[in-house]
Amino acid sequence: YKTIKRLLMTFAVCLAGLSLSNVTTSARSGNGLEDILFKKIIVADDKNDLESVKDDIKRVLKLNPKHQGAIFYAGKYSYVTGNEEGAKRFLQRIVNDKDYGAKASAILADMRLGDKKAKHIESIKILIVGESYDAALKMCDDYLSAIPDNAEIVLKSALIATVLNNRDKAEAASAKFRQLKSADKRNYDINALIDGWFMDEEDAGEAIDKLLSIEDRDMLIPPIKNKIRSLIVETGEIEKFEFFINRECRVPGADVGTLERELISFFLKHNKPEKALEVLERRPVDSLDDNLLYVKILAETAKEEKAIENAGYLINANPNDLRCYKAWVDAWISFVDRKQ
Repeated sequence: YKTIKRLLMTFAVCLAGLSLSNVTTSARSGNGLEDILFKKIIVADDKNDLESVKDDIKRVLKLNPKHQGAIFYAGKYSYVTGNEEGAKRFLQRIVNDKDYGAKASAILADMRLGDKKAKHIESIKILIVGESYDAALKMCDDYLSAIPDNAEIVLKSALIATVLNNRDKAEAASAKFRQLKSADKRNYDINALIDGWFMDEEDAGEAIDKLLSIEDRDMLIPPIKNKIRSLIVETGEIEKFEFFINRECRVPGADVGTLERELISFFLKHNKPEKALEVLERRPVDSLDDNLLYVKILAETAKEEKAIENAGYLINANPNDLRCYKAWVDAWISFVDRKQ
């Protein structure tokens, strides 16, 4: 009897151990639906297509809110879709997990590096806007010594080196950017910028065409636009200057009045008063500068008497502005010259 009792107790212990083992296995593996869904998620991730299983990730987490793998993929999906705050909330929960902790930590580190990159680029942009190009180039060099494959900073380096007339550095940075971002259309822009900037004087026409072909607005910083202006003024290519100014006028926030007055003055300088009048008539003549240009155009289009009359009105309205008197005198001289 004692022997039978001992055998029954031993059998019961074995059954208890087997039951405990099954419970542990069940806790690790989850139920059948949970496993099926999670395997589907892994396959989709291998194909870089978490978008197709985003609902499955939610279902696994609903079945098992502590599923470490599902938490990881929820974080990764948030990251690849640009929801970095959501990604951090998921990934920070599993950084110590033996299976997914390293992967989660890598994504979190990449996000921190991305934040630093964005701040670096913003700092360089501020220096460029302030036209502190030497300081901006030094900052590029400092950042690139730590993160040499940051394509955006490499591109800024090429741009700044160009306007500082450092052709070797500009071309080296351009080649590096092409290596990092071979399909980026800005490769064409930076090459056109460098070629146009460093072209010989006898190739001014081609240089203008290259600089005018640049589409990336971030590259059209003041020295580049000034270079375009000076080359066009030297060559007197009226249509290209008109194209340039009209394009600048379409930029959000542009000082359209100042730009159009610049175009009017350019037309007058190159003996195109009719074109100057066309530009002036399409805008309200409501400032003294506009009215002075109007008087000048009238005088240069054989309407000196009207020019003299309008200059007189300006003198009455602005008795202390010598430009009004000069406009009246210039109109009178033009009238006399034409009558002789």
